[in-house]
Amino acid sequence: MTTSTSTRLPPKTERRALIIEAAVSEFAARGPAAVTMDDVATAAGLTKPRVYDIFAGKEDLLAAAVEGEADRFLGTVLSAYRSAFGNADAEVEALARAAIDYANERPDGVRLLRSPAANESEQVRAVQRRAHDVLAEAVAARIRFWMDADVGRAADLLAEMLLGMTLASIDHRLATGSPVDADLAELHAAAALAVLRNVDPALLLRLERES
Repeated sequence: MTTSTSTRLPPKTERRALIIEAAVSEFAARGPAAVTMDDVATAAGLTKPRVYDIFAGKEDLLAAAVEGEADRFLGTVLSAYRSAFGNADAEVEALARAAIDYANERPDGVRLLRSPAANESEQVRAVQRRAHDVLAEAVAARIRFWMDADVGRAADLLAEMLLGMTLASIDHRLATGSPVDADLAELHAAAALAVLRNVDPALLLRLERES
């Protein structure tokens, strides 16, 4: 007796995950413009109609891939960050290490998140902005807490500086294809800590008044 095609297919939720994971790899390796739905279907081990059962087209799939990766990245990094709450040094180090570890473990996903080619889509740009803003606001909120002062938007500026140091390590990982080693991760964490320890709250207050 021949088994029907439908009974051999994985459940729809599993197919969606397979398609998105394949899309992340394909988009990261070749750039969204060069990837077709056929490419993604082949990489996922499915037929193109099965991909279209779930995604309306490439832009829809790209947005879903970026959004899924952003949610995974934020969940991982913010969980590590919040687990260190209570000690400013530990918080900054946890944030840097979690982001760098994630880039080492899922380079394709982070490459897609950081890809200028991916943000040609307004949907994707919105997801990328949201991910960045959520992370920056989480850091800024803790800066305001530790400074114990109403530094307002100046805390946002300092948060962007601290995140920039971590993103420099991630960009190094993506540019070289080599994992960020523990020493480099420690260097960036130490640099971020030095900024936080030595910044003058009065300077932040002046910046807030001038903004």
